[in-house]
Amino acid sequence: MTMVAGTATLFPRPVQAIWKHHMSKRTHVPFSGMPSPIRIVLICLGVAAVLCASYAIALESARVPGLDFKVYRAGGAELLNNPSGLYAPILGPVHDPGLPFTYPPFAAVLFSVFALMPFEVGYLLLNAVSLVIGLLVVRDLTTRAHALFPRAARWMPLWLTATVFVASGPFRDTILLGQVNIILMGAAYLTAVRFKSLLPFAVAIGLCAGVKLTPLALMLVPLALGRILPILVAAGTFLATQLATLLVMPDLTVEFWTKAVVDPSRVGGLEYIDNLSLRGVLERVGAPQALWLVLAVLTVGVFYVAMRTLRTRLSIASQLGLGGACAALISPVTWSHHWVWFPLFAFALAEASTLVTLPWRRVFWAACGFAGAVLFLTPKLIVRCFGMHPDDTLPWWVYVLHALFVIAVLGCSTAVAASAFKDRRRLTAAAA
Repeated sequence: MTMVAGTATLFPRPVQAIWKHHMSKRTHVPFSGMPSPIRIVLICLGVAAVLCASYAIALESARVPGLDFKVYRAGGAELLNNPSGLYAPILGPVHDPGLPFTYPPFAAVLFSVFALMPFEVGYLLLNAVSLVIGLLVVRDLTTRAHALFPRAARWMPLWLTATVFVASGPFRDTILLGQVNIILMGAAYLTAVRFKSLLPFAVAIGLCAGVKLTPLALMLVPLALGRILPILVAAGTFLATQLATLLVMPDLTVEFWTKAVVDPSRVGGLEYIDNLSLRGVLERVGAPQALWLVLAVLTVGVFYVAMRTLRTRLSIASQLGLGGACAALISPVTWSHHWVWFPLFAFALAEASTLVTLPWRRVFWAACGFAGAVLFLTPKLIVRCFGMHPDDTLPWWVYVLHALFVIAVLGCSTAVAASAFKDRRRLTAAAA
């Protein structure tokens, strides 16, 4: 028996050893001596504070909460009560919604369900589904990140990635506007990663494209993987949604495909600061539409090279991340809340960086971090932080800042494609 210094209590040597080991752990692990329930409470309070601050600032700058959901609901109500007015220039009074319906008739059929319930009920229901699906995607993506980078599990736990995702600009604005972006992204992602076959994914993107046309670009994923059948299934599913409405409501279907879909001004000004696409950048500098078409084709080529070259080494989650980013870049209008694909894109860059020899790695990750920061805040919020309104005439540096986002995303993708192609040529030459 010996005396522990500073105490009047006798302890056996084994107890002293255990005590010293415990105290040494306390000096290295934050909050290790704190009871687990207290740690949980502190984490929950911190998460709640971040989310509340994020949403409070965004809500203050938002014109009308649930504005896009009002468009869905108004389109469904118009289909039920006055079908011929579905594609009128404006539906409803100002802010209720005071906007045109820009989706295929198939979407109006689905949205008619919301017209049969109170606005508040439908808005909460849509956002609840978005939240659940979004968290399922985050959980799967975080698990993959931990498997790819084991050390990341310590500084990137699930609760942190979920908080960042929910507080980020695309998710935040999707919730505030009552958009369907997260549901469409989640439907494509979860069917792609949960099934060995790509056929469920193909059906999912075909149905999603029946609601919003952009998911059609995700057929680049099976194309890069050399899978023809999923492409045919996706195209067939989409055509089935359009043929169904053509049979039941031919006038509306023809009006959509001959008038509404060819008028991009129906979804807002292409030059608006929140349009984070190639077309948005070019519109702000007055470039002709032909240049956008050329750059869009080149962009698809860049992403195809990256996805095709790494098809046997890159996970399906990363393939989908690259495909989603490509779709967002080439779309005429990609508001910041459409970039719910960015977490998947960032994961794709991270996985690709372990497979190819990237030059200028620090510049590569700085560009990725810059793009993530712009999206986390969103262009509209950045402008408001400087005392300006997004609808006003803005100084030149604002447009440069947001053009750099598109350049950063395209630059990172080009670096991956070029490095993958170069590595493949080097390996082929070495084998020969």
